[in-house]
Amino acid sequence: MPFALASFSNLCLVTPSSNLDTIKNITRYGHPGDDNNGFSQLVYNGIIYVPSHINRTVAAFNLSTGKLIWVSPKLYHASLADQPVYYDDYIIVPDFDHIAVLNATTGQLANKYYVGVDLGKDQPVIVGNDLIDSSIFGYIIAVPLCLVL
Repeated sequence: MPFALASFSNLCLVTPSSNLDTIKNITRYGHPGDDNNGFSQLVYNGIIYVPSHINRTVAAFNLSTGKLIWVSPKLYHASLADQPVYYDDYIIVPDFDHIAVLNATTGQLANKYYVGVDLGKDQPVIVGNDLIDSSIFGYIIAVPLCLVL
């Protein structure tokens, strides 16, 4: 049975036998495959952003070539089990009880915002001017983007 692979506004129909040529781990990281183990990647505009709860960084790779573009500084509060989100040239990374904001071009830390609760294992969403995420203790947080960025 085919399944849909959505990438923002692009939709591609993938079937096991027809148009999926190869699957290749270009990052050379092990990817457990769900957020309970971390490494939930974000793919945006030809770049794959890979958080690592092992070394507490985010790495950006060119999706076509596998070439490393940058590695962020260590995010010391990081469990990095959540998938980052791209917004306005920033990579927003749930970082345990903080939200880390990385420059999408350089990987440098642009801001770190303390939220006061341990964030859950979900990708945050941006609705209007707010960043919304959940905590592992059942809280939902909504933070104005102007405070995060």
